[in-house]
Amino acid sequence: ALQVFGGMGYIEETGIAQQYRDVRIITIYEGTTGIQALDLIGRKLIRDMGASATKVLKQIGAFAKELGESENPEVKALAQPLAEATKALGDTAQWIGMSAMGDLHKAFANSVPFLNFFGVVAGGWQLFRGAKIAAEKLAAGDNDPFYAAKIRTATFYAHNVLSQAAWLKKQITEGSGDVMAGADEMFEVERRALATA
Repeated sequence: ALQVFGGMGYIEETGIAQQYRDVRIITIYEGTTGIQALDLIGRKLIRDMGASATKVLKQIGAFAKELGESENPEVKALAQPLAEATKALGDTAQWIGMSAMGDLHKAFANSVPFLNFFGVVAGGWQLFRGAKIAAEKLAAGDNDPFYAAKIRTATFYAHNVLSQAAWLKKQITEGSGDVMAGADEMFEVERRALATA
C-alpha cells in the first residue's frame, strides 16, 4: 500500500496516512524496494548500456577465480557456485537490456526479482570475501572460532541462498510475459470491486 499510495502524498481518503503516522519505521522503508528496483534497471542497466553492471560482474567473476585458487578446500568450493550465479546474473542483465530495446514494460516487469537477484549474488561475493580472509587467518595459525564460523556461514549461503540464482534467472526471463499478459480490462474489474467496498 505504501508504494501504491505514496505517490499521492498519503491523502486521508486512502486510510494509509493513519498507518504512516502510527508505524514510525515506515518512514525508513517507504517505497524503497520498488523505487530501487526501477532505478537499478533504468539507470544502472539500461541508461549506461550495462556498463555499471558489467563492471561489478567482472569484479565478482575475478574474485570467483581467486576463490578457486584457495588452499582451503571449503573456500575453494565456493568458487563454482559464485561463478555460476554471476554468469546467470550477467545473462539475465543482458536479457533485460535486450528486452528494453523492444518493450520497456517487459524489461521493468521483473525489476524487484532482478534487484533481489543482484542482492543474492552481491551478498555471496561479500560473504565469500570474508571467508577467504578467515581462511588466510586460520592458515596463519589464528584459531579463533570466529574464522571457522565465517567459512561455515559462507558455505551455508552458497548452498541455501546463492543456489536461488538459477530459478531467479528463469523467473525473470520466462515470467515477465505473465506479468504483462493481463489485459487492462482485468484490472478494471478490481477497480470496480474496490470502489464498491
